[in-house]
Amino acid sequence: MSHKTKDCEFGVKEAARRLGVTEDEVLLSIQTGQLEAENISMGTTPLYRITSAALEHFASSRAPK
Repeated sequence: MSHKTKDCEFGVKEAARRLGVTEDEVLLSIQTGQLEAENISMGTTPLYRITSAALEHFASSRAPK
């Protein structure tokens, strides 16, 4: 039996912790388009959500080859 699981989403702080970088580095990666994130804020201050798939893709693109 197969079932779909919802992709986990993380904020900037948790994404930084999981990637082992600073929050500023995560924000810069989002702003430069290197890390895919969705801004869910209704106001002027961004509130980003990053999927686990986006984190994995970003981490693998940074890994030494």
